[in-house]
Amino acid sequence: MLFALPTDRKTFDAVVGDELLSDYRQLLLRGDPPEAVWQNRYRRIAAAAQDLIVAAGALNATVVTRATLADVESTSSCHDVVVVIGHWRGWTVSGADLVADDRELLSRLAEAGFDDLIALDDRRNIRASLVRGLNAAIESGDILRRVEPSVVGGLGNPALAAALGRDLVDEALGAGITPGNRVELCDGLHTPGNFEAALSSDFRGDLDLATCSSVVLAALIKRRRGDSLKVVHTMDLVDPLVCMIAITATLREIGASDQSYAAARLDVESRLAAVRKELSETRR
Repeated sequence: MLFALPTDRKTFDAVVGDELLSDYRQLLLRGDPPEAVWQNRYRRIAAAAQDLIVAAGALNATVVTRATLADVESTSSCHDVVVVIGHWRGWTVSGADLVADDRELLSRLAEAGFDDLIALDDRRNIRASLVRGLNAAIESGDILRRVEPSVVGGLGNPALAAALGRDLVDEALGAGITPGNRVELCDGLHTPGNFEAALSSDFRGDLDLATCSSVVLAALIKRRRGDSLKVVHTMDLVDPLVCMIAITATLREIGASDQSYAAARLDVESRLAAVRKELSETRR
């Protein structure tokens, strides 16, 4: 059980103080005061993390807090199930991602042949206009279609197309942009390739990407490893509170049955989906 999200107040404060998880910090705070975030939200997530740690301990599972890429390597070499509770930095471009000046960014986009795809709708605020234009071109698939027109239709998944589009933008802007499509652990941001390479070559078990919402990471691992392992993941944004409660329920179900981790996890998710559907229909 690898926690790369805060499990207690001390680690929460370390994130707030920008000592680790600098990308997750932006998502965690969203401009709100840290104490308000803790009291109104994160203390419940931390409590759920502690419940999960207790449930993992009951199964004699290895629990690592402040997990790093080295922990992915070490645990996958000696366990049949690896659960990574971490943060995925996706394809969306934010203003903070653009670290070069506007002129340089526009010049690099022109050199890559992307300038006509980016509508600059506000000449008084080029930076904000660039962010909107880049995200629109990435999400629509226009960036990817410009470079690899035959790929877009064959992917069958808009999230994959957007991720590849962001990779092309990162390549075009170079040092002018902080790259997207990274998994963040407590030792920094890692490419999907580096994360996959850290998994032991002997690992043949279940890999749960937990709060990581990227189909991209799962797709790369499956492409390189084939059917040698099972990857549990989601394309949706994942609430860490709900995710930790679900994993706790999964571990308790394993303790009471002979199910595999992946089967028990999918069973729990199926029941949660049924509850969500029922609640949604009740509200209508």
